[in-house]
Amino acid sequence: MIKAKELETRQSVVYRTLKNALERNNVSQSYLFIGDKGTIMLDTAYLLAKSIIEGTSDFSNCLTDISERIENATFTDLVVLDGSEKSIKKEQILLLQDQFSKTALEVYGKKIYIINAIENATTEALNSLLKFLEEPSSDIYAILITYQIDRVLETIVSRCQNLKFRPMSIDDCVKESKELGVISEDAEIVSRIVNDAKQVNEITLSKNYSSIKSKAIEFISAFQENPDLGGIELQNFYKDTSKSSKYDKSDYGLLIDIITVFYQEVVSKTFDGEELWNTLRDKENVDKISVYLKALLETRDEFQRAPNVGLLFDKLIYKMKNM
Repeated sequence: MIKAKELETRQSVVYRTLKNALERNNVSQSYLFIGDKGTIMLDTAYLLAKSIIEGTSDFSNCLTDISERIENATFTDLVVLDGSEKSIKKEQILLLQDQFSKTALEVYGKKIYIINAIENATTEALNSLLKFLEEPSSDIYAILITYQIDRVLETIVSRCQNLKFRPMSIDDCVKESKELGVISEDAEIVSRIVNDAKQVNEITLSKNYSSIKSKAIEFISAFQENPDLGGIELQNFYKDTSKSSKYDKSDYGLLIDIITVFYQEVVSKTFDGEELWNTLRDKENVDKISVYLKALLETRDEFQRAPNVGLLFDKLIYKMKNM
């Protein structure tokens, strides 16, 4: 979990807002953290919870017994509901309300609940939560987290102090991905596709990532030699894999994404990959890159709606050759 210094470095506006609230003993009873995945919102929620319970005029130093117990999920007056993997049900909110209607079990007298990915709560759960937020007790604090603000009830948004977290930079995502064990080139490529180091790690560890990346490189190399060869390479790959249960639509989307990153890098050259990647990049004709990227981005936009990926690949090659 993060400490105050890291929060200050990565989310300076959020850091200053919360630090001022702690210093002035003016912490809101309900916060809504808004941002993208990978933006340390959950870690910040834990840091704020530690600081509120410790009752100091600054952030927790994360070295106390309280901090350790919170990290080990043994602090009874902190409840965390996580909607990132499964939806939050009304019953969970009612159970939370019942628990917090009673006297605090810990000597500190403060009760805090964190709800991660609140957008994944059922409508019934959100309505129950709204009633809880409308009648706050002075010893209860709520920290809500959303990655999709448009899916949160406006009445809940208006009941909370909203704090917006800026997206994680590519450099930070690459750094965290490497710390998780992702090799440099893969960290650089996939961090330009998703903005979450954990997701980067999951993608690069997935069973099809290596073959998808290899096929993207093979397509680029063949297309440089002859666009028709590139088209054949792409179609053969689709024919060979489309009937296999090992591949799904997301794999083909990732293929397009990696190819897109390559052509973006031909222009920007923001990182050096391994020898083959660099050789192909430096060999590419920059005059047609805008055409290629337009075709790729249009294809990606159509991707989820397209019933026939093979036909979409045909259209992609046609656009790259003729636009």
